[in-house]
Amino acid sequence: MVTLRRRERHLNLRPTLKLSSSSAKVMFDPSILPPSQRKFFDLWNGKRARRRFPARGDFLFEELAPWLERLHLIEVLPDGDFLFRVFATRSAIRLDQENTGRRMSEMPKTWIVTDAMTDYRHAVAAAEPVFADRSRRHEDSRLYSWKRLVLPLGRDETAIDHLFVCLEYDFI
Repeated sequence: MVTLRRRERHLNLRPTLKLSSSSAKVMFDPSILPPSQRKFFDLWNGKRARRRFPARGDFLFEELAPWLERLHLIEVLPDGDFLFRVFATRSAIRLDQENTGRRMSEMPKTWIVTDAMTDYRHAVAAAEPVFADRSRRHEDSRLYSWKRLVLPLGRDETAIDHLFVCLEYDFI
């Protein structure tokens, strides 16, 4: 049964099913993903095996190569903040700002930062993938368009310590 929470409808998130605590099965419909993000989800899903989510160390650098330009690796900090261990090259170019090694709380409180933090917090709280389609969004007299896939990582079944964020930009 698909549960849509009010906040998700407001944020234009695609519906996901709750992750059963008794099963490692992620009830996320990957068919909604663009092809490149679908392949990244399939890699993540294969690495987690029967666990709720894979560990950061389960991934080889070579396996991540197709997504490196548009992949963030984010550490989930104990205080609830997020630290960019790797900031996607394409994002740095688009924003004209490199954020590797920077905390989210240190960034200007723009709508983009607030939107990203909402998705990151949702992935951590729900311990499940989050897909956000931000196609053709008008802000600041500009048109933005991207899709964000947030995938949790953790060494055990109880705590998420990192997030992979795979971005797909639309050129408009």
